[in-house]
Amino acid sequence: MPAKSQDPQLPNGLDQNAIPGLAQLLCLLLSSLDAKTINLLRFYELQIDFLQRRLHGRLVPNEAERAAFARLAAEIGRPDLEAHVSLFHPETLFRWHRAMISAKFDGSAKRGPGRPSPWRILNTTVQRMALDNPTWGASRIHGHLQALGYGVSRPSVRRIMRRWGLDPDPAPGKRWSDFLARNAAAIVATDFFTYEAWTPVGPRTLYALFFIQLDTRRVHLAGVTEHPDEAWMAQMARNMTMEDEPFLKGRRFLIADRDTKFSASYRNILKNTGLQTLPLPPRSPNLNAFAERWVRTIKEECLDGLLLPGPASVTKAIKEYLLHYHHERPHQGLGNRIPFPVLAHPDRPQHPDQLQRKSRLGGLLNSYYWQGQTPLTSAA
Repeated sequence: MPAKSQDPQLPNGLDQNAIPGLAQLLCLLLSSLDAKTINLLRFYELQIDFLQRRLHGRLVPNEAERAAFARLAAEIGRPDLEAHVSLFHPETLFRWHRAMISAKFDGSAKRGPGRPSPWRILNTTVQRMALDNPTWGASRIHGHLQALGYGVSRPSVRRIMRRWGLDPDPAPGKRWSDFLARNAAAIVATDFFTYEAWTPVGPRTLYALFFIQLDTRRVHLAGVTEHPDEAWMAQMARNMTMEDEPFLKGRRFLIADRDTKFSASYRNILKNTGLQTLPLPPRSPNLNAFAERWVRTIKEECLDGLLLPGPASVTKAIKEYLLHYHHERPHQGLGNRIPFPVLAHPDRPQHPDQLQRKSRLGGLLNSYYWQGQTPLTSAA
């Protein structure tokens, strides 16, 4: 006799005759769950559509929210996303997902510096040669590069110079700035600036005569007066050329504009001591840029913030500023160094509680030093 087929194992308490009824119940539950899920999705879509019509402006999620949206979008798939309402376009969601995957496998942060690019080194070399030698063109720089072993063509040197904003064919004439830079140790500049003082008899215009050394930026105040006539100018020239006045020693040229206050007697006194006055062309303040810049500096940092009654107070304020300018104030034109520091440079910063402040002119000029150092006193 044929062997009986064995019945499948059923859970305890279930009869084989009850299977058709269970299948019907399962189908009923699945149909009910599917309808509920559809209604829930429609409810979510209705809410998203409502938010899109009510909200104004662009929605910008943060990184964590972008990652969450991207992961779910990748699991759902593009067709289902396009079939339903979404706050973000499917292409945007998948772009976030691609960026997230790329960042996960990006190992550029773990790479070492590697070998420096020869092209970058060549760029730096060409720029350095051009800045050190303003009269050199592309052809001359190309020749020096070949002598150094660089295998580069002349057109490449021209392209590099243009990229850095450098002229590959500079004019053969010499620039005034280059002349001043080469001869700064032998040149002194001079000029006037004015200040409106409130005297007991009303406002008066005061004239301050000063000299400035181009190489050190040291400034000397010759005098302040209301009437810079020829006699006063001659006396200022004699004061500047006295034996005990070292400011003009070793200087050969004096840059000055064509102001009539620089009279013939004034220039002759200076010339007798070996200092030749070089009058600048008319309407050319840029040729006396060191003096012009110092006038702007003292007015912005000092005189424009003071109300002074006369020549004596103006002279004292200028001398006070000169102490600050020479010994306490860093100069950008000198690499942010103090021209003539009197305090020793510390090896390292101390505790902030030991920081002291030196104020001049009622707090208009401030400098800082560490406790235990002795700053300069005020001007007499």
